[in-house]
Amino acid sequence: MRPNPFRRVALGLSLLLAAPAFGAESHLLGGVQADPFFINDVVGTNVLWDAGYLGAGVVIANVEAGHPWSGHEVFDRTALGIPSTPVRLVNEPATPDAPELGEFDFHATMVAHVLVGAKTVVNPDTSVSLTLAGAGMAPLATLWSGAIATRFDKTLDNLGSFEISDASFRTPYVAFYEGGPQGRADVINSSWGFTDPSARERETRIITGLAAQNPSVATVFSAGNSGPGPDTVGGPGSSFNVITVGALGGADWLTPSDFSSSGPVAFYNPATDTTTPAARAAVHLAAPGENFALAAYLQPTGGLEPALGGFVTSANNLYFTFSQSGTSFSAPVVAGGVGLLKELIRTGPYALPQTEALDTRVIRSVLMASATRTEGWDNGQVAGPGGALVTTQALDYRTGAGRIDLGSAAFVTVFGTTDVPGLGGGAGLDSLGWDFGRVDLGQGNDYTLDPFGAGEAFEFTVALNWFVADTFDSTTGVTTYGSFANLDLEVWSVSFAGTFTTLRAASRSGYNTAEFLRFTAGPGERLGLRVRFDAAVYDLDGTPGGAVDYGLAWATTAIPEPAAGAAWAALVCGVAGLARRRRRR
Repeated sequence: MRPNPFRRVALGLSLLLAAPAFGAESHLLGGVQADPFFINDVVGTNVLWDAGYLGAGVVIANVEAGHPWSGHEVFDRTALGIPSTPVRLVNEPATPDAPELGEFDFHATMVAHVLVGAKTVVNPDTSVSLTLAGAGMAPLATLWSGAIATRFDKTLDNLGSFEISDASFRTPYVAFYEGGPQGRADVINSSWGFTDPSARERETRIITGLAAQNPSVATVFSAGNSGPGPDTVGGPGSSFNVITVGALGGADWLTPSDFSSSGPVAFYNPATDTTTPAARAAVHLAAPGENFALAAYLQPTGGLEPALGGFVTSANNLYFTFSQSGTSFSAPVVAGGVGLLKELIRTGPYALPQTEALDTRVIRSVLMASATRTEGWDNGQVAGPGGALVTTQALDYRTGAGRIDLGSAAFVTVFGTTDVPGLGGGAGLDSLGWDFGRVDLGQGNDYTLDPFGAGEAFEFTVALNWFVADTFDSTTGVTTYGSFANLDLEVWSVSFAGTFTTLRAASRSGYNTAEFLRFTAGPGERLGLRVRFDAAVYDLDGTPGGAVDYGLAWATTAIPEPAAGAAWAALVCGVAGLARRRRRR
């Protein structure tokens, strides 16, 4: 039995109710009116929705113990003229030894609601509206579902725990990563886990290998609900190659949740067969994770059965009202947001020609560079020799780079520098943007940015992400340790002539695949970025040295920050000066 610390379920069966009526105030979104659930607005979903991006054409796969119940009203898309969801169910066949494979489950139903909920009503004028509680992050996205539980625990003490087999685990993940006649997923979300802080268990290693081999498939895992650490963030969320998400609450959704797994985790080195305790920060980002109102599945299959007490109903319009909390729900907030960004990258007036924008290393960097500082945020930056800020931690243990901000992430993605030509750095770059680069062992790549603002200080954020190059052979089932590069990230002051003069800040974590910096720069200051590859943590792939691909993203925010919504509106309206920034390199 896999104990499941990643499920924090606050059930109150007496609090079930029908969906709220559609609110009077709404706005037009590509022919669909929406009054989005307020959590969507908190993380900037409305910025993308206002521009017509609701997830159309994007495939989000949700891998859980069971499948979402498609009979709930939040998955009925008849009024939108598209099929109800999920449209694809993947699992090993049930057997006498695995009798519950493929069952519908309450937890998967709630997570899918956060991802793609699309409860609609038809107004008197025949327009279609999304209801307040019915709208998920990407309501027009296509949902696939994978179920891995061979048997659910039927005791109240272990509510939500389940067993898996190697085959039941591998089948949906391989299908969604590697694809087939139906293609592959754009995003995979999973809100489950087990104890594996050092990322050395087989399931975590399979995810690490599949993510490295399929970089266009972004993978999002919940951090867990075991509270402060060390070693409370477990696998597969402890994988180096995924986006791991913590939970937030509080009045402004900036307070780390007390249940959210956090703190440093151990690092296992396969080359030396040693484990270093408290070696790295495993959480990359955070999102709201408290007091959700979510679709209720109340039939005798899946993990909720022992709590039903004989109360069973097939009603399709019932909800757990503002009682659901956990990183299980903050993860799909991020996964759904990634889906919206991928639609932005691929379609519409802001579509990018660079496929590298869809790479998970770029996506993770963009989300981190555009994140909002959370309450008490601290990545261990301290003033070193010469006054430069230096961190060997890189990320805040509780919230990573901070709270996801999809509006700002959209700016960084499609305005400013959109991939520097070549793979080795560049000059004259905008004050926000991203790059997909490559660096050789013993070398470094330099980036020089244009000055930002002549008379105002600004907050500068920059994120660097790369992968551990481990592998997984889906035919033989063999996982293999490959290589782990140790990259560093530096920010320098740059002279008018373009010379790097003074080190301003450096992120130098020893056992992570992410580096991050956030600091205040002076008015008109010109900055340069340097990506360094000085050494490898381990190199077991039979080819000593070599090059490492990475994603890099940076953002500048004026102090005080302008309203993101107003700025996006100006961009959507085609203000010429801003629109030209997208094409500058």
